[in-house]
Amino acid sequence: ISLDIKLIDTNYSLTSNAGQKIHSKIDIYDYVQKCEALGCGEFFLNSVHRDGLATGYDISLINSIVEWSGVPVIVCGGANSDKHFSDAIENTSASAFAAGNYFNFRELSYPILKNRLYKKYPTILRRP
Repeated sequence: ISLDIKLIDTNYSLTSNAGQKIHSKIDIYDYVQKCEALGCGEFFLNSVHRDGLATGYDISLINSIVEWSGVPVIVCGGANSDKHFSDAIENTSASAFAAGNYFNFRELSYPILKNRLYKKYPTILRRP
């Protein structure tokens, strides 16, 4: 299940249509629980308010969704440096980390990042 969540003022809201339609009356916790009850196998969490801004992952949001969920959570939205990936690895229990611009606009970004992260976290990452 894809969760497109946007921070509006100080509240997180479920969104659709690339963050344009706000579903503020839907409680995110209840939605996560209902999806799991219906057989959801994993969540793909997009922090819409950070997507494309290169400001790093929303650690607080990730931790909330991981805490509420009993299935793997893959996160995206905001990564633009090795530090952003390291911060998320060190400060969340997300199952995987995705990024778009980071990989699309850097030559050989995937093998370079994978090697750097493996050197830093050899016990939690698979060998490149």
